[in-house]
Amino acid sequence: MLGESDAHDAMVELVMDARSEHVAVMRQAAVAAAEASGLDPARVDDVALAVGEASANVVVHAYDARPGSFALFVYVTPDDLQFVVRDWGAGIRPRPDSPGLGLGLPLIGALADAVEFGDADGGATDVRMVFRRPAVA
Repeated sequence: MLGESDAHDAMVELVMDARSEHVAVMRQAAVAAAEASGLDPARVDDVALAVGEASANVVVHAYDARPGSFALFVYVTPDDLQFVVRDWGAGIRPRPDSPGLGLGLPLIGALADAVEFGDADGGATDVRMVFRRPAVA
């Protein structure tokens, strides 16, 4: 997964308090990066939904109503755009008492070309969503 030193190579690096009103800010930052990188408009919509779901999952699940923060990192490579949503909370684990419907992570998996879930430095949890860039003719 993404290490702390890798974060400095990000096109976007945004850290905010894990509050519901900040989900839209993370989503808009991801959309702006996707549009600036020339992603197809339909794929930009997929990015918005996937990053929004990952961010909402942090707000609802990561901190159990305690204060915390989350981050968005955006990486641009010749082949793809990678959006990483990071938190320093409880991590991704099954919760039988979950207040959500349990559709967020499967939805992210259906929208992105690839998804990785894992641990990062400092006890963080990353959700990395990869969206392939169209080949240039």
